[in-house]
Amino acid sequence: MTESINGTKMAVSAMDTISHVAAESAASTQSVLAATEEQVASMQEISAFSSSLTKLAGEMKSLTHTFKI
Repeated sequence: MTESINGTKMAVSAMDTISHVAAESAASTQSVLAATEEQVASMQEISAFSSSLTKLAGEMKSLTHTFKI
């Protein structure tokens, strides 16, 4: 009987440990997700700025053709 109780206590302890590790893993996953979302937003901003610069460069190129060198 004592062995059964000890086995049950060990099983409960192991399940508590697994639950704690799973909760920590979930929190870490959320942190990684938030960082990834920030990186995606930054990359979208960079892409928009790059497109804008490309457009401006084209306009400048067109305007410089009016000058004689």
